[in-house]
Amino acid sequence: MVFVAMAAYNNFSTRAVLCAAVTLQLGGAWFRMLAFARDEFWPILVGTTVQSLSNTFLLTAPNLIINAWFPVNEIGIASAIASMAIPLGSMVGFGVTGYMFYDNTDIK
Repeated sequence: MVFVAMAAYNNFSTRAVLCAAVTLQLGGAWFRMLAFARDEFWPILVGTTVQSLSNTFLLTAPNLIINAWFPVNEIGIASAIASMAIPLGSMVGFGVTGYMFYDNTDIK
């Protein structure tokens, strides 16, 4: 899938590819949320698959942007910061979600 993402970045503008990837992300998320109300597994799996496929386009973008925007002597530090943004964002998201949906009414 990385080869498809790189071909898309070579043939289209970075903005167009990122807009398409974000649209797929949102579409997959909405599909999952709407399917969650039906209590079925397969629609949730389809939505997750759509989101996972669009992740390839999003995860390859930082290096392309860093190579275009930063001078050679700053590429290393910019890549290090950008590569840590996604795992740190996931950690914060999982932590905040745990506090948002914590229900202490079942504790006896």
